[in-house]
Amino acid sequence: MYQNLQHILTGTSYIQSEILLTFALVILIFWVSFVKKPISEKQSNQFHLFGLISFLLLITFQWLVPTRIEPSPIFNGLIVFDGSAKYAKMLIFIAGAITCLHLMAFRYKFDGEMIILLLASTLGMCIIVMSTHFLSLIVAMELVSICSYVMVSFEKKRQNLEAGIKYLLFGATTSAIMFYGISLLYGATGTLQFTIPEFSAGLAQNQPMLIGIALLMTLAGLLFKLNAAPFHVWSPDVYQAGPTPIVSFLSVAPKLAALLVLIRMREYIKVDIILIFGILILASILIGNFAALWQNNLKRLLGYSGIAHAGFILIGILVGTESGIHASMFYLSVYVFINMGAFVLADILKSASGSYELDSFSGLSKQFKSAGIIALIIMVALVGLPPTSGFTGKFLVFISAWDVYEQGGNSIFLWIVGFGLINTAISIYYYFKLPYFLFVKNKPEGNDYTIHTSWLQTALLLVLGLSVIYLFFQPQFIQSWINRLF
Repeated sequence: MYQNLQHILTGTSYIQSEILLTFALVILIFWVSFVKKPISEKQSNQFHLFGLISFLLLITFQWLVPTRIEPSPIFNGLIVFDGSAKYAKMLIFIAGAITCLHLMAFRYKFDGEMIILLLASTLGMCIIVMSTHFLSLIVAMELVSICSYVMVSFEKKRQNLEAGIKYLLFGATTSAIMFYGISLLYGATGTLQFTIPEFSAGLAQNQPMLIGIALLMTLAGLLFKLNAAPFHVWSPDVYQAGPTPIVSFLSVAPKLAALLVLIRMREYIKVDIILIFGILILASILIGNFAALWQNNLKRLLGYSGIAHAGFILIGILVGTESGIHASMFYLSVYVFINMGAFVLADILKSASGSYELDSFSGLSKQFKSAGIIALIIMVALVGLPPTSGFTGKFLVFISAWDVYEQGGNSIFLWIVGFGLINTAISIYYYFKLPYFLFVKNKPEGNDYTIHTSWLQTALLLVLGLSVIYLFFQPQFIQSWINRLF
């Protein structure tokens, strides 16, 4: 009894950020319970400020954790605290802080329940990045999923409800597929902990085709969070209809959580996944890029863009080497700032034009030059061209794949590099649609833009936009963290 209690207390010392997050949730739940409704703009900003302070405290708290961390399995192997978990949680907290700033800057009138859902989903993602056991992974993923479904539908408009229902149906389907795959893996190995030798030994004793099918089914839930094909169908509608700050958060934070689990599984599960992952990568890049060519709504375009970027992120997982894993993490790290900057830009342009349609932005840069310049920077970064950190991210994942091919690897790595480069060139067409409308197209006669931006909106856009260029010239700022913690 004493030993069990001691084990729990020792484990608790490793999850202090999660305990702090839980306390913030409890405080906010009591606060919301006594707020008079309907909510005022002042009260809404108080909730957003509470969320921002919570995330800033979590970032500070996580920053104080030693940078060199020995992996520490806790709670009988349900989760592990190590350097990679620390790094992923730091990025998730930063994404949460940017989301709260986005909510404050554009004065979104959301009840405190929205911040509760945001904090709760963050708590689930923190558990996901530490999961080494399918049980803890399932519980955490369902917490994130349920919160995400409600956040997308929160405005209760028809398009929000439709997007939320589609999100729910596809999420429930992928969860069911994942659970069935996990049950097959449990039957084959006799354990749900996927980071122990017994699990790998159990896989080796079964038919490769059976294990391959079970693993592919298990990956369904993670690929859904990563927004990769063929589990991507929900994303364009959700991106278009959902509240922009929430969609911004959901476009990056779940990807971080899913990528960490894939990295752990890649390290411990010694099964040949080259063909499966190669097909998933090629499909994601192809579907994302070609579907985006026909989009005229900026948020929907970013939805298809996220599918293509998921394919590029998975290249490092396919490579499986240390350089490949580091490349994927760097890519996703800079993608947080690039993509969240794109959604802040979308709201600024919408506030001036009244719409997210690209043709509604015609000639806007002539009145709003700073937004036009930042738009050009962000779109160049999404393509993956210098001088932006998007170029560095793509360069690193391509180099890692090319190195494996040169060392006698499977020819599929050559296909992925070539296919990725071709699709990067294709993506120039749809990413540069926005600068084209902003700089080249003339606004319709009699259509005057009303531009009123607050200092917070301008500052947030500038910081995110300029960080994209800064990380191109100083990539070691992120690479040093990745090298120390992974």
